[in-house]
Amino acid sequence: MMAMTGDPSPRTTALPGAARDFLPAALEILETPANPAGRALALVIAAMLSIAIGWAVLGKVDVVAVAPGRTVAVGGNKLVQPLEIGTVRAIHVADGETVAAGQVLVELDPTEDEVDFGQLSRQRAEQALETARQRAFIGSLLGEEAGFDATATGAPELLVRIHRTQLESDLAAFAAERASLEAERSRRLSAQGSAVSELAKSAEILPILREREAASRDLYDKGLTTRPQWQQVQASLIEAEHDLEIRRNRLAEAGTGLVAIDRELAYQRADRLRLAYAALTEAETALAQIELALQRAEARRARRVLRAPVAGTVQQLAVHTVGGVVQPGSPLMVIVPADARMEIRARVLNRDMGRIREGMPVEVKLEAFNFTRYGTVPGTLVSLSQDAIETEAAGLVYEARIALERPDILAEGAAVRIPPGMAVTAEIRTGQRRIADFLLSPLKRYRQEAIREP
Repeated sequence: MMAMTGDPSPRTTALPGAARDFLPAALEILETPANPAGRALALVIAAMLSIAIGWAVLGKVDVVAVAPGRTVAVGGNKLVQPLEIGTVRAIHVADGETVAAGQVLVELDPTEDEVDFGQLSRQRAEQALETARQRAFIGSLLGEEAGFDATATGAPELLVRIHRTQLESDLAAFAAERASLEAERSRRLSAQGSAVSELAKSAEILPILREREAASRDLYDKGLTTRPQWQQVQASLIEAEHDLEIRRNRLAEAGTGLVAIDRELAYQRADRLRLAYAALTEAETALAQIELALQRAEARRARRVLRAPVAGTVQQLAVHTVGGVVQPGSPLMVIVPADARMEIRARVLNRDMGRIREGMPVEVKLEAFNFTRYGTVPGTLVSLSQDAIETEAAGLVYEARIALERPDILAEGAAVRIPPGMAVTAEIRTGQRRIADFLLSPLKRYRQEAIREP
């Protein structure tokens, strides 16, 4: 049309759609205006690309270290195990049952321990009676009115009568022996008195005999008497002097005998006291040893009854047969504490240890509760082990302790307490990183590895 009119200026108005339909194909394309949707799409793509680049440059995301683990009770679960071999007498709990602290869990047959305890109890009663008897005997020798007190011993009446009879017999024997010594002392004291009297008599007669002998000598010297008569008087004097000496010796002997019997009396009392104190010491020593043995027997008897160390739930019950034999140290069950705080024990890979520090925030995902639906449980990294642990699956790992900020998780509108032993995934937030760094990391790694190639 432009060729027919000869007007070189471009058309300023668009032909209507019906008119363009009669134009040649090339002119129809030229005359048809461009669709604005394409331009708008290009602008949208350019804007989105600009936003993506800006977000990649300016935006940051959390960098986390993923550590698998499980929930454990703070302080650990309580293992119930016997200290000695025994036969199961009764089982009072079932797996999953809730128990109170001190509740009886399992009873073992205490027959042997009861026999030992009974024998030791009888020995203790006998030694207690022996101690009481020796104390009463010593008190009697010392003149005290202590008496034989057997009420605190708890001994059978038959044993009490036996020891009371023995005490009476010992006291009677001591009294009889002392009475014999006292009688001998009285006899010797009487002999001493007789010796004193005879000595006094001889001492009184001797001066008279000396005067008579002197007078008889004077008469003999004057010739008024015969020599035999004088010698007879002289012999009487000599005999009296010898009698006086004999009586002096008898008096000394009587005094010595009296001192000896007094010493024997004192020795008899001291010796019996010595023997009684020795017997008392021996009885008290034996009683103390029996008391210790009795305490050990009581402890063994108490260990035949296994009780719950804490309030909680019975898990992993391993004994089910009454009459079965349990070995020392064999685990019978586990008590999960009811009020124990839960924490996470996670395994941190060796490559993540360089960027993990205590106190970092943690998001814990529970395997039993889908985190996309129920969310996560926040926590804090409390501690890291100082040495690695060798595992078959992950190689060298470090154990991390993570404290949970709350003990439960909201599921189906109710707070569900987190149980021990649940598998979890702990995401330890170590910092933030630009998105562009994530996108460029493969290129940087490739460049660094390419530079190192020969």
